[in-house]
Amino acid sequence: MRALLARVPPLYAVVARALPLLTVVACALVVVGCVAPSPVVPTPSPTREPGTLTVTALLDLSGPRASLGNAQRNALQIWADQQQVRGTRQLRLRWKAVDVAGSEARLIVELRRASENDGADAVIVGTPLARYGDNLLRATELARLPILLTLPAPEPPLGGGRWLFALAPGQDRLDALVPADLAARGITEPPFRLVPPGTDVIHYPAQLGGVRAMRLSGAPKEYPQLAALLKQVVPAPIAYFSYLTDPNELGDLKDAPLVALWPGSRQLVGGSPAFQSPARRDFVKAYADRHGPPATWAATAFDALALIAAAAERSAATAERSTIATRESIRDRLEGTSMVGIASRYGFSRSTHAGPLADDFVLLRWSGSFVTAAAR
Repeated sequence: MRALLARVPPLYAVVARALPLLTVVACALVVVGCVAPSPVVPTPSPTREPGTLTVTALLDLSGPRASLGNAQRNALQIWADQQQVRGTRQLRLRWKAVDVAGSEARLIVELRRASENDGADAVIVGTPLARYGDNLLRATELARLPILLTLPAPEPPLGGGRWLFALAPGQDRLDALVPADLAARGITEPPFRLVPPGTDVIHYPAQLGGVRAMRLSGAPKEYPQLAALLKQVVPAPIAYFSYLTDPNELGDLKDAPLVALWPGSRQLVGGSPAFQSPARRDFVKAYADRHGPPATWAATAFDALALIAAAAERSAATAERSTIATRESIRDRLEGTSMVGIASRYGFSRSTHAGPLADDFVLLRWSGSFVTAAAR
């Protein structure tokens, strides 16, 4: 027995031998604990506050079309100011403007951010669209919220959720105003066309001799030498500009010896007593006092907020035990909307998402100190 016990190592020797192994195991456990993934916590969705409507306006606030975006932002602010003073809305509306700088890629990114991060109930897009690219259409389907277009765009496709609504006439309708006006004036020869915008036109007087009309694809500010050119041409031709003309940027063309025309809203300029509504007068006065005469597309942006607010209020009023209007319910209400706005009379349905009445758009001109419908 004594011999057996003699062969058993002392306890301190066992511990000493095992200590390196225990140290390795302990370090391994510490390392595993350090690198183990932390629990995944989902990012909370933006909270939906009852009685509040959130709208994001995607505008060109920088770049060559910054004046378009700034004018629309000014109009949106006037709408918000007027509603705050009146205090008659059932829903409180929060809105913000985001610069997309004329980039479709940036437009798509900001559309996704408005939908997923900001929790917007609707979006206003205030940049012109020549077509609906596949990427943009895919983005509207994923965003799944009403998108109101305030500048000329093709008629919205009804597939992919019916989220797009056009508040401005298509470019084809606007283009048709020029040949109709030429025919009414008895001008049968083709007008002289100056393209693209920014063309140096100072060398054209000889070519304009005898030309009774010319068509320019841009806005007046894109032809800075045009007024000086036309002073050399007798008689001065009629100049047709684009829908994106801002009357505040006519500059020397106000005094040039020509008739400068551009497509716009007859309703905005009060073309008949039927269009002299208190709402129109209030908007025109408020805008003119702050920024000068409003362009048609500024009034359209104003109408966009009015349409969204009206659709959301009707939706919330019919919601059971809730004052929150969903994106789907706002879209459905817009599809049943008929409204007299500032720029046009609008009528949408499930099968028609191009809302403005074509008859509300005519050729406008500068007359003395204000904008009026052109007389032939």
